[in-house]
Amino acid sequence: MEKLRLAIRIALWAAVVAAFVSFLALMERYEPQKPAAAGLAGAQSAAASKESLSRLGELANYGKAAETASLVLYAEPDTTNIAVKDVRTGAVWMSASDVPGEKLGGSQLLKDGAKAAFNATFADTARPLHEMIRTNSVTNAPKSAKEPIPGGIRFTYDYPAYGVGFAIEYTLERDRLNVTVPASSIREQGSVVLVSLEPLPNFGAAADSDEGYVVYPDGSGALTTFKPDHPVYTRPYSARVYGPDDGSNAGRGGEENAFMPVFGVKRNGVAFAAYMTEGEFDANVNFYPSGYGINLNRIAGEFTLRRSFSAAIRKDQNVPQVEKERSGATFRLQYAFLPPGKAGYADMAKAYRSYLLESGKLTGRIRPDAPLPLALDLFMGVEEERVLADRFVGSTGFAQAKQIVGRLQDAGVRAMSVVLRGWMEGGYGIVPDRLTASKELGGSPKLRELSAFARDNGHELFLSVNLLDARSGNPGFSEQKDTVKGPNRLPVQHDFGTRFLINAARADERFDAGSGTLFGYGAGIDFARLGETVANDYNEQARLNRSESAGRFAGLVGKARAATGKTAVRGANAYAWSIADRLSDVPLRASGYVYTDEEVPFMQIVLHGYVPYSDDIPHNLHYDRREHLLKWVEYGSMPYFELTWNAPETLRLTRYNRLFSSEFAQWEPDLVRLYKELQEKLGDVWSQPIDNHRKLAEGVYETTYASGVRTIVNYGKTAYRGGSVAVGPLGYEVVRGGEGG
Repeated sequence: MEKLRLAIRIALWAAVVAAFVSFLALMERYEPQKPAAAGLAGAQSAAASKESLSRLGELANYGKAAETASLVLYAEPDTTNIAVKDVRTGAVWMSASDVPGEKLGGSQLLKDGAKAAFNATFADTARPLHEMIRTNSVTNAPKSAKEPIPGGIRFTYDYPAYGVGFAIEYTLERDRLNVTVPASSIREQGSVVLVSLEPLPNFGAAADSDEGYVVYPDGSGALTTFKPDHPVYTRPYSARVYGPDDGSNAGRGGEENAFMPVFGVKRNGVAFAAYMTEGEFDANVNFYPSGYGINLNRIAGEFTLRRSFSAAIRKDQNVPQVEKERSGATFRLQYAFLPPGKAGYADMAKAYRSYLLESGKLTGRIRPDAPLPLALDLFMGVEEERVLADRFVGSTGFAQAKQIVGRLQDAGVRAMSVVLRGWMEGGYGIVPDRLTASKELGGSPKLRELSAFARDNGHELFLSVNLLDARSGNPGFSEQKDTVKGPNRLPVQHDFGTRFLINAARADERFDAGSGTLFGYGAGIDFARLGETVANDYNEQARLNRSESAGRFAGLVGKARAATGKTAVRGANAYAWSIADRLSDVPLRASGYVYTDEEVPFMQIVLHGYVPYSDDIPHNLHYDRREHLLKWVEYGSMPYFELTWNAPETLRLTRYNRLFSSEFAQWEPDLVRLYKELQEKLGDVWSQPIDNHRKLAEGVYETTYASGVRTIVNYGKTAYRGGSVAVGPLGYEVVRGGEGG
């Protein structure tokens, strides 16, 4: 009997163990379940009727909603599409494409989407894997209602199956259309949430047979022309305004930031410029070139209410999720319709500039009589890592920097904007930066002497400070308390986990603690990377969205200006334009996407004559110095060098080994010659706005300033002649008065 009981017990325990082992094996093979087909897709509303869609090409089917002296706003009640008529040009801009389906190509679903009043992305947060669906107002038609509001019309949308609703408002203001998604209008009553909303995705859409182009904010600016012959594209241009959410800096992998929240369309001789006036920190610019899905060129702004991220549910198992919190921002996009005869990308840039000046987002920092300044970075010192003890490598001492400035001044360089990099204790790269002068470079007395010399001779001197970065192993910060964190609440890491970003509130505190010493040197402050990097920060002790982070940095720059009189910002993001007395690292190029036909100086047209700027490649490091000079002339940039007193070979084994040619004595003659040439030929237009820019021939470009002075640059290998002006290959000419025709 006992043997029987023992056998039963053993059998039962064996069964339990087997079941447990089977459970573990099952869990190892477990994959998060995808929602059933009847999830978000199954809860879609019926599509808009074919009859309603067929009427959208005729303005007679729209009702008048508002008008100004320049514009008339119309609305179609069934599909909630709009149209704007510009009475000055006679142009009618519709939010639903009127291109026939047989010319569009692609599936019927994509063709119908070309008539949508908005695109939207929803997510169901009820499951570990957040099911997401991107849809539009045609294929998933909501219940809608309209009501008049001052200056326009408001459409309210409701998706009962999702428990989600929102409103879009359209109002006219002079020659502009405002498109607004009020934060207060968004309603979410269940597990389904709104992730993004793209109003008017097809507004101003152009067919291959139209004449014109789309302009988008890639780097300095880029455009794609409308043309019947193009490839099939697998990716659109979709760029987060001001760069990625994790604070990755611009230019990595050859891709530039969308530095400006602006885009434009020129179609058959008329044009508009569109720019975000609110909510741009939570927005993308999306350009869908013809050949991506359908043969239609479309561009729009998209408002992101929630960001997606990868969440860990167990070891080595991540699933996509979206944020619980919704952006509290209101999204507003303004379309400025250009007057007759003003339809180029330069006119778009000037319309954007007018808005920035009106709103105080761009401020003039250049005196009317100011000479062209030389942009000069002097690299001072860096630590070389060694086995037993690190060694400080000094490239330029403070006394040597004073000699450089003095010699250049004596040689005829009238104005200099000098930035000292690696000037502090420990030198370059010991981030967070220490704000005391390096003793190896001459210490505080020599730095103050240099500052006084520059100031007394009318030159600007800036001390470069990096308040954004921290490297693992460097003292003075906590990886858990002081760093930027992602939606998963983990510190954001770059460079294979060796670099972190500092929370903006912590950076502000650190700056306040050391600013007394810093301001005592008598120099302005150059804020490294502040104009190219802004993060959405989930730090539990100082939660800051991108707008708040940028606001903290703007306040910090304001304190520095109040104390020192001058500030500089590295990076070209538009939020820095109103706070900087000088901008560096302003690109003279775009990313070079396969669908891009031209790089244009859109940003430079906005900035020139208002804020000084230099580019992001020193002349002494450029691969083609003749082409670089021509870019300076075409884009109106300061001449820019980064130099050292000592030969750069001493930096070869340090983390700053990029200066393969930088010795001042070697570059002094060329620098002086180039500066004198540019000051003589273009010094009088340094303080003037750019009035126009255009392509005259292949590789030949003309820039026109407010006074009428023109520069013509020829990148080609053959001579160009226009009227009485001849420009040799790889040359340029400055045309004044009535010269050249």
